[in-house]
Amino acid sequence: MVYMNAKNNLECAGLANFSQMANVGSSDRVNLIVELGRPAKHRYTNDEENWTGVLRFRVKEGMHPVEGSAINPNLASVRNADMGSGATLSDFVRWSETTFPAKKFMLVIWNHGQGWRLYQTLLLKDPATLLPVNYKLATFSDDDPKPCDGPSGQTLTGGFRSVSFDDDTGNFLYNRDVADSMKGLRVDVLGFDACLMSMIESAYAFRDVASIMVASEELVPGDGWNYDLWLRKVLDNPEMGGQALAKEIVKSYGETYKDSGNTTISAIDMKGVTGATQALAKVSLLVRRRIRSEGPILAFTRVSFRTFGDWYDGSWQDCQGSKIVRFHGIDLQQFLRLYARNTQDIEIRKQLAQTERLIAALVIANYASSISAGAAHWATGLAVYFPSSEVDYQCDYDKSGYDVEAVRAGVVPFAPEFVELPGWADLLHEYLVSVRSPTSHTSDNQKR
Repeated sequence: MVYMNAKNNLECAGLANFSQMANVGSSDRVNLIVELGRPAKHRYTNDEENWTGVLRFRVKEGMHPVEGSAINPNLASVRNADMGSGATLSDFVRWSETTFPAKKFMLVIWNHGQGWRLYQTLLLKDPATLLPVNYKLATFSDDDPKPCDGPSGQTLTGGFRSVSFDDDTGNFLYNRDVADSMKGLRVDVLGFDACLMSMIESAYAFRDVASIMVASEELVPGDGWNYDLWLRKVLDNPEMGGQALAKEIVKSYGETYKDSGNTTISAIDMKGVTGATQALAKVSLLVRRRIRSEGPILAFTRVSFRTFGDWYDGSWQDCQGSKIVRFHGIDLQQFLRLYARNTQDIEIRKQLAQTERLIAALVIANYASSISAGAAHWATGLAVYFPSSEVDYQCDYDKSGYDVEAVRAGVVPFAPEFVELPGWADLLHEYLVSVRSPTSHTSDNQKR
């Protein structure tokens, strides 16, 4: 099942990825089902008969995504659906599983993602322009829609894929919205063809939704996943299990981007997420109790890390007189490892080592380009939210999701479950209010 929300500036990428899927298609043992949305308020292309709205397809080899190939194309409840709604996602999954019964299920959520909280980022006509969700939509020119060029093969193709923003309605999905809408459902593999989604916060949110999660710590190139590579493996081996499929997706991603730029993807085993989160909570609360001695060590450790996505100009914003990075995810396993080296507290060091082992065990497959795996980003498969300073946190448009008091008071909509738990969020709150970080990760023009 592919929930492909191209009702935004990723319309051409959506058509290109659909074409890759149609290179393989379905078989008598594998059903490939796509819910594809295209925008109406602003048209990015008139390709594939220039239709708008939402259509469902059972993808066949050689199929084009046009109305004549769709399943019941005039069904208003689908054609006019809001793809930024959890109810729409839930309806698609429930309909797919009922209409096309199977032994195993995979769901790919395709669109724009911000990782730990919501699918927020919106890329407009200028690919270097990122607007937070509380900005008004830009006014577009009246240029005629252009034909799509198809996949470029480059690392970034006029912007990155950041999951699920509907241009027509202005609505989007929070992680909590996805998790809540899929209560009672479970898939073998949950994939995010979207940016920054491989985070402990996301894994915890979807621990009861899927057995395996496939996602990226980094920004995802505009071309996204290469579907025909791994789909062929599924058709060749329909009995393939979830772990094997996830590993094939990770492998195909590496084969596609060939160590270019800042690219990552990982497969996360969800059955260990609760235990790993509990271990992280335990050591976090211990450090919090000793923040007066450990705060400077935390700060020293944090400043050794660059944030995922900080290499892209569009990831930066003007705030409080400085350039501040919009995203605040760093690699969790490497942070725990480096902090354990820096602290002199034996009890903390012991708990950090145990937590690191549990986090590492979650990652069953990982690809990271040499840049992403190298010093400063150190991508090993799973990130965590960690602003480097109070200024960085205050400049985060979505900081309410990590406002511990407000979240636990129940006044934050779609609050992250991870923040509701005592643990990391408490430590982060204490750290930010009580310790002045040695430096904020600011830059006038940080770019590779």
